[in-house]
Amino acid sequence: MSSDQITETQVLEFLAEQPDFFTRHPEALAELAIPHISDGAVSLVERQMALLRERNATLRQRLSDITDLASENDNRFDGTRALIFALIDSRPAQWQERIPQQMTKRFDCDYAALHWFESPGSAGCALAGEATKAALLKLLPHQQPLCSPLREHEMSAVFGGDRAAGSGALVPLLREERCLGVVAVGSREANHYQSGDGTLFLEFIADVMVRLCTGPHQ
Repeated sequence: MSSDQITETQVLEFLAEQPDFFTRHPEALAELAIPHISDGAVSLVERQMALLRERNATLRQRLSDITDLASENDNRFDGTRALIFALIDSRPAQWQERIPQQMTKRFDCDYAALHWFESPGSAGCALAGEATKAALLKLLPHQQPLCSPLREHEMSAVFGGDRAAGSGALVPLLREERCLGVVAVGSREANHYQSGDGTLFLEFIADVMVRLCTGPHQ
């Protein structure tokens, strides 16, 4: 029976036959609006019920946020997995073309780039020019990952061409204390990548790149 077929009389009769219904289902009280006559004053019962409803709404929102984040991380994991397979199935000389294409396809980004400062030991790898290298190292002065809004000239240095201001996430390709290059993703939106964002998946991809192109003992 649908809710529009149930009459108030039937509800009253049901509750009369089930006097302990709210004892067995106290959660139902949180959804009810029960006024309490108190000469214009708000009763403690009404106040308590209002607080319970607010707390319930807050918990539901938190659960929704956690569910959304879990779904987002699942998608990132799937994209990372596919990207690692692409790295394994190709040579480092092919990465500068293939990997940015894969990253823009599988991650929520408008741009992606891979810059080498040193040869990864594979013929055909183009090295970043001195101006580009200097601009990237200026963005990563302590060789730490960066998530931040980027100005026009910074976007152009990282992703090439004439770019409007936006934002990006940059991770250095580190081998011991040497910076071999930089891998980056970017967005046209200035607030898409912010300082509080994590770079775990991008760091993992960078670690795999370094290990594949240099080997464990070089």
